[in-house]
Amino acid sequence: MDIITNKPAVAARIAAIFASGTFFGLTVSTSTAIIPVLLDKQADLTSRDRLRYWVRQFDLCARRWTPISSSNMIFSLLSLYLTPSGSTAATRPLLWASFGSFFFQFALTFAFIFPVKDKLKAQLKAGEPFDDPAIRKNIKDWDSLHRLRIVGSAVAFGAGLIELVGYVARS
Repeated sequence: MDIITNKPAVAARIAAIFASGTFFGLTVSTSTAIIPVLLDKQADLTSRDRLRYWVRQFDLCARRWTPISSSNMIFSLLSLYLTPSGSTAATRPLLWASFGSFFFQFALTFAFIFPVKDKLKAQLKAGEPFDDPAIRKNIKDWDSLHRLRIVGSAVAFGAGLIELVGYVARS
């Protein structure tokens, strides 16, 4: 049985699924809890506080997102490497989908999300007077792009889970 003889491949799959699921949870909580509070007019935040809190949440989250998303890619590739290409139990396209999803997210982050993040950090560095409409617009722009990470991590999690269940069922 493939599952008995290839425990490292199963462990790598489980690690990739854990990473993508964790990343999914982090991204969802950012867009559904943190960002709405920062944009809530009833929260009575000053423009300066809104911007400071956004930068703070970004810096804290990025410290977690980077290793988690990187580990998904590493473990997805490891799963592919540890599974022989002729193996009947593995659905290799789903493993590639999991890897590709996070690879796409890295490209999205560097090409589109970081420039918006840089604008927000520059606004904070520039200091008073703070342009609240511009701050809100940049936070909304960042969140719109960030929501693509939610979709990407959901794809990676779903593909990995479906592939693992199929792998185990066929082994």
